[in-house]
Amino acid sequence: MANINIYFSHHDGNIVAATLPENFNREDFIRILCERFSDWSSFRFIVRGHNIALDDNARFNARKHEITNGCQIYVFKRMTGGCFLPHTLVLMADGTSRSIDAIRVGDELLAFTNTDKIVSSMVQQKFVHTVTEYVELFVGDESTTPVCVTHDHPFYVGKGQFVPLKHINGKNDTLFTCELNEDGKSVLTKKPIIGRKNVTVPSACVYNLSTDYPNTFFANGIAVHNKLGDLGAAFVDVSNTSGLKRIQWSHTAPSWRIAKPGICLEGKCNNTNCVAVGRQVIMNIGLRSFDYLGDVNETTAMCPCCSKYVEPITCAFNRCMWRWSGIKQPAPGEPPRQISADWKDADNAYHCFDEQISGTVIWRKLVLEAKAR
Repeated sequence: MANINIYFSHHDGNIVAATLPENFNREDFIRILCERFSDWSSFRFIVRGHNIALDDNARFNARKHEITNGCQIYVFKRMTGGCFLPHTLVLMADGTSRSIDAIRVGDELLAFTNTDKIVSSMVQQKFVHTVTEYVELFVGDESTTPVCVTHDHPFYVGKGQFVPLKHINGKNDTLFTCELNEDGKSVLTKKPIIGRKNVTVPSACVYNLSTDYPNTFFANGIAVHNKLGDLGAAFVDVSNTSGLKRIQWSHTAPSWRIAKPGICLEGKCNNTNCVAVGRQVIMNIGLRSFDYLGDVNETTAMCPCCSKYVEPITCAFNRCMWRWSGIKQPAPGEPPRQISADWKDADNAYHCFDEQISGTVIWRKLVLEAKAR
């Protein structure tokens, strides 16, 4: 049986080689992880800008084609410090509530996008650990039940932004809750923080969730991010220009490969009912400033053929001046650092980063800019 070679860029900075059968399955991949990581569930594994789902066969198989001979898989330590006590109620997609300790992988939760649209998301993983400190946070009015949460958990503060509780000062700040409007529809509503209390205990069990897009849920009705460790985003390393290619225009390009001047994002459409399924599509952003972590949503990152959300992998520029700035984690185990690039000229061609050459990194912040030449 033929084999393929893969390489893990480990959290301690080492590159670790592994061998898989050519026709491997999820169990084969997990077996490799067990051999090389003492606790592989505490890490995220990212290939070509996407998380590898290890808890579900269907979602694993949807990304399996990206694990190819010679590919590099990035390994990042999960940061699960922000968590909730067991009795915290989580809003389900059907409108009911369930305590976070009873949530299971595959459950559908009520969620929200960074454009404040109420949607649903699926639980991918659940985490449990113990702490000795947490905060009782009171939001809204005196009749509301406080949410008991560790100080690192990120809360939604509006305009697509999340802030860890420890950086939210107190009564002058507001958060967002899920409420029903006059039409009976769920909407985000701004509510004041009316109090908080620091609690110290010998030991308390706390829970956290990892969900799929848009990586959000409601804890005791309050809008939160699914976990602190996912606030960064895996995306092409635009600081590595070795993968920047100048591609001439084609007169026979399919409809999903039409580029307009300015910034373009690229990703693969996974909608099986779309003509572009499995294809790398172009999503036109245009001549503007684009905050990758804040502005990627269901309206900016969608397939041009079916209008379904597409997870961006890389970017391109054409017929514009362009630059970028951001905070990059260059390799697992290394601290993030702030970097930027000066304006460059993209002429009448398609200037695209090949993520297989430039590589994929975690961006804590990334702003792409394009203006007319």
